[in-house]
Amino acid sequence: MKFFLFLLLISFCESFLYYTPDTYPDSLRNPNACGLRSPGWACDPNLILGDNIAEAMNIISTNIQHNTNCSCENQNQCSYPHTGFTISVAILEKIKDNDDIINPSTDHKLKLAEVFANALRIRQNRGHCGD
Repeated sequence: MKFFLFLLLISFCESFLYYTPDTYPDSLRNPNACGLRSPGWACDPNLILGDNIAEAMNIISTNIQHNTNCSCENQNQCSYPHTGFTISVAILEKIKDNDDIINPSTDHKLKLAEVFANALRIRQNRGHCGD
């Protein structure tokens, strides 16, 4: 089974644009919108981490992907040459929260991030081997 991880760096701050899984850019289809020069695994659409940080994260993710083994039970499901673990990184300031809670708890924020990451993984078709 191949594992995909969406690492979300989130700040629940009122002054920044929020994203939904439907509005967040796809780093493989629109790398420029993610602060990348070419398709990759990291996306920082608002350049929160500064210039070239998404590029550096993409290099790290690609190295992990190329230096790990496919964990699918059926090795015929492994796609060559990208056979290892894939780590996708989504960096954003705010996630759209339809609950409109004034002071959300940490548990609420974590659940919101989990739901966002899973929906984004599905929309961007980053899953493999039933993960």
